[in-house]
Amino acid sequence: MKLCAFLNPSHIPFALFEQSSSSHFTAKTVLESYPPQQSDRIFISDLEEILGRTWDEIAFRMIVESASRASFINVSTDGLFYTIHPAIQGYIKDSFGEEEIMKYTRAAAQLLLGAMRSFESTTAQRWQLLPHINCIPRSVQSENVAHALAFHDFYDSLGDWKACQDLLRPVFSKVLGTRGQRNEISIWLMENLAHTLSKLGYLHEAENMQRDVFSLRLQMRGIQDPDTAKAMNNLADTLHQLGQLEEAEKMKRDVLALRLKVLGPRHLDTITTMDSLASTLDKCGRLQEAEEMRHAVLALRVEILGRRHLDTISTMQSLANTLHKRGQLDKAEEMKRYVLAARVEILGRRHPDTITTMDELANTLHRRGQLDAAEKIHRDVLSVRLQTLGQNHPDTIRTMGNLANTLRQLGQLDEAEKMHRNVLNLRRELLGKQHPDTIWTMKNLASTLQKRGKLEEAEKMRWDALALSR
Repeated sequence: MKLCAFLNPSHIPFALFEQSSSSHFTAKTVLESYPPQQSDRIFISDLEEILGRTWDEIAFRMIVESASRASFINVSTDGLFYTIHPAIQGYIKDSFGEEEIMKYTRAAAQLLLGAMRSFESTTAQRWQLLPHINCIPRSVQSENVAHALAFHDFYDSLGDWKACQDLLRPVFSKVLGTRGQRNEISIWLMENLAHTLSKLGYLHEAENMQRDVFSLRLQMRGIQDPDTAKAMNNLADTLHQLGQLEEAEKMKRDVLALRLKVLGPRHLDTITTMDSLASTLDKCGRLQEAEEMRHAVLALRVEILGRRHLDTISTMQSLANTLHKRGQLDKAEEMKRYVLAARVEILGRRHPDTITTMDELANTLHRRGQLDAAEKIHRDVLSVRLQTLGQNHPDTIRTMGNLANTLRQLGQLDEAEKMHRNVLNLRRELLGKQHPDTIWTMKNLASTLQKRGKLEEAEKMRWDALALSR
């Protein structure tokens, strides 16, 4: 009971204790240079004292039944979870001094680190662990490099980029201070942190960090090394997001040429670069070339990885978006519905990739005239993104723009105008006036202003957008 006071009070999985015990309560080793520390043995010994050196399910069930009879906990009808009343948790914690609170917090962290190793197999199990892992203070999660990287791996698998950043920044700073910048582990951490920053929408910081990684890889390994090509491709993806499409396309074509030469056309890294280049071609409006490349990528990934692999599903999403732009709406909707069902099943409803597919499906429904359905989905997506990513994240801003377009079509012009103006202000601030997404927003706002009868302002907005796009 004392240990459970440091977990989330609801839906504590019985399997958490068994799975952690089966991995001997040990943390996953992410980097061989930073294995779990010897100090873990203190908390492992505490857990073995509480739960035994070997798992005894009968004894554990007897403890649970006794606690249930005393009304300390409630067991779910399926017998897979139990809940402890928050007041009981509070009573237990209030009876502890500061030292004992830290002891049990660290023991709970060790319990969860062990469970994470066994819960890697399914996303559903990881979602079950998430509320309990979130109860461990970030300061405890990142007490040492090994633990921070293990918790980071867990959050990364669920797309919680804010948690990933919180864990990676202090680790990178610590390793950089001891090993220096020209060190493989420092560069690996810098690369991962830049990826996280990109996901969070901190694109300029990500770009600067990725340029450093690329420069270091180039100096230390040369242009033909696979890690140098990876660094170049990551930088090109961020340049794409920043609207620097010409440089992004050139860099991606250079990476593709390198990977074709060194790795061959069927290597997964080569296929990834083809997929990435297709995204930039799509953004540049060269839709036929993008569609052809995406069909080729999809065929290769289905053959090599299978239809249910996440990379294959991601390519389906991208191809569906290109088909949408080319007006092939039946195919686009069918493919997006397949992707959505697959992502819900594999990743869960709350994963960022699942949310993205919902937003993209709503765009296609909008274009097909199913405006009420599109509005509902966009509002659901916006609510989730505001809660998880915040207003300034590129994905949140994109959803706001999508919803504003749907509201305009529905005749809800006052709300549409306000939302378009908000999107335009955010994009000017975060991306700059000449970014393609900013110019596109100006055109959308102009259309809404025209519908509202604000013809002079609408015309000026269109001329301003035209001048910026030259």
